[in-house]
Amino acid sequence: MARARGDGVVCDAAAPERLDLYCGEVEQWAGPADLISIKDLPNLVTTHIAASLGVLWAERPKPPERWIDVGTGGGLPGMIVKVCCPEISMDLLDSSEKKILFLERVGRRLGLQEFRVLHQRVEQLAAAEGQCTYDVILMRAVTSLAKALRLIDSLSASGARFMTFKGSRWESEVGEARHVSQELGWEFVDALQIPWARPRLLRMRKKAG
Repeated sequence: MARARGDGVVCDAAAPERLDLYCGEVEQWAGPADLISIKDLPNLVTTHIAASLGVLWAERPKPPERWIDVGTGGGLPGMIVKVCCPEISMDLLDSSEKKILFLERVGRRLGLQEFRVLHQRVEQLAAAEGQCTYDVILMRAVTSLAKALRLIDSLSASGARFMTFKGSRWESEVGEARHVSQELGWEFVDALQIPWARPRLLRMRKKAG
């Protein structure tokens, strides 16, 4: 976190303590809730939380914007963003009941407000809440960019921002998604290399209107 703050990330004063609690919960429930492989636990901070902090390096939250993390799993990156900026409205969406129960437990322990954990698939949420819902949408690199845009499009407000993590093939994915981007009204913004983490943070913006 010290490196992230040195690069301009602004976090709540209580964030380090909350992140320590979160890490303890992940270590305890990694196996039972299928959060992260036991072999990968040593990389929780240096890889997974470090990358999640990159969201706050790229985009400073502006309340009362609404944020959602689609397919959040164990809360990466959405829980980390919420812990560091507790004033924002954050929804965490996942279809796994075990992961949802874990996130609800952590949210209660941290006393988070303006925070919802949603046990649904993204397609169900889109049908339930309709269009023009979220200002910022997060998603890990769980699927191709083209498929991701189709999944999250109905959740996006006019001018919404979409951020997802990508590796070395990010340029190819942007090219492969060009037709879908044009069809749905999304434009490529940039692919930022997080200074302290490996993945790039690819950013798209929904055209106004």
